[in-house]
Amino acid sequence: MMNRRNLLKGAAAVAFGGLLSTESSAQDPSGPQEWGGWFTDAAGNKHMPVVKVTREGEESTVVIDVPHVQNAAHHISYVRVYTENRIEVASAEFNTTLSTPRATMTLRLPAGTKLFAVSDCNKHGIWYTEFQV
Repeated sequence: MMNRRNLLKGAAAVAFGGLLSTESSAQDPSGPQEWGGWFTDAAGNKHMPVVKVTREGEESTVVIDVPHVQNAAHHISYVRVYTENRIEVASAEFNTTLSTPRATMTLRLPAGTKLFAVSDCNKHGIWYTEFQV
C-alpha cells in the first residue's frame, strides 16, 4: 500500500515534470509556420524568397532570390507574387538545371501594398515571405 508521502511525491513529480522538461509538445514558434498551405520561417530558410524592393514614382522593382540548390532532383520551380487576397500579380518559372531561382519584376501598385513572395520547392512545398512595395 502506498503511503501518503510517496503518493504526494509522485503527484508532484508528474505535475512539475512537465514544467521542467526540455521537450515541448507545442510547435516551436521559431521553426516553420504554416498559413493556408504556405510555409514561412522567422529564423530564415533556404526555401524562403529573399525580397528587395526599390520604389521609383508609381513603380516598384522587386527582386526575388531563393538561396536554394537547383538541380533535377531538388529545385525551385517558380516564384510568384500575390496580394493579401491571394491574387497573383507576377510570376517567373525556372528551368531545373539551366537557371538560378532569381526574378526581377516591375509592379505598379500603391505604396504600402502588402504582398507575398512565394517559392515552390519540388520536395518541401510552398514557402512565402511577406513584404510591402
